[in-house]
Amino acid sequence: MIKTKNIKSFGFLVFVFLLLFFFGFDLFSRKLATEQLISKDIRNINENSVIIHLEPENEDFVKTDKFFFNGILRFNYTRNFDIGFSLFSNLRLLESLSKTQLSKVVLFVQIISLLIILFFFIKNNLGYFWSFLFILSGGFGNIYDRTFNGYVTDFISIDLIFLKEIYIWPIFNIGDVYVTFGACLFLLGLFQENRRAGKIKNKH
Repeated sequence: MIKTKNIKSFGFLVFVFLLLFFFGFDLFSRKLATEQLISKDIRNINENSVIIHLEPENEDFVKTDKFFFNGILRFNYTRNFDIGFSLFSNLRLLESLSKTQLSKVVLFVQIISLLIILFFFIKNNLGYFWSFLFILSGGFGNIYDRTFNGYVTDFISIDLIFLKEIYIWPIFNIGDVYVTFGACLFLLGLFQENRRAGKIKNKH
């Protein structure tokens, strides 16, 4: 019994360490994107630059996009007052809200969601270790950004070319990648569990 508790305690410490590492890397990537992709210096403007007006500073900035892999991958600085991948940007129910109000609503939903996820993680005795690790790392990063800045920094854009048509994937950040990857791992884990349960049931 004591040995089992020690293993669980060690597992939890490893989880917290990795959580802080991924969370820190996510915040670092957003800070780096901000420093590299926007500037107040009008002299930094070039063929990939545009002048944009940003809130809450209520000032003009020079935004410079960076392109990689023949333009498929683009680093494009954006302030997101919506949820991940700007999924609710066209929802009429939220059109009456200001950007600040919308950000507060999303922040509340994110906090409640993460508390529920954390509850199930602890209740499940640290099960689905990696899936919950990535989901919580990305979720905490977005909550931190929205709490202290009032918005989430997005900067990754992918332009997919299919049948000579260009499809622009909604802009996202490293935290969104964490959450999506963690959710995929969770669904994969559930699928494998159900598959194993079905095999055991069939044997009996």
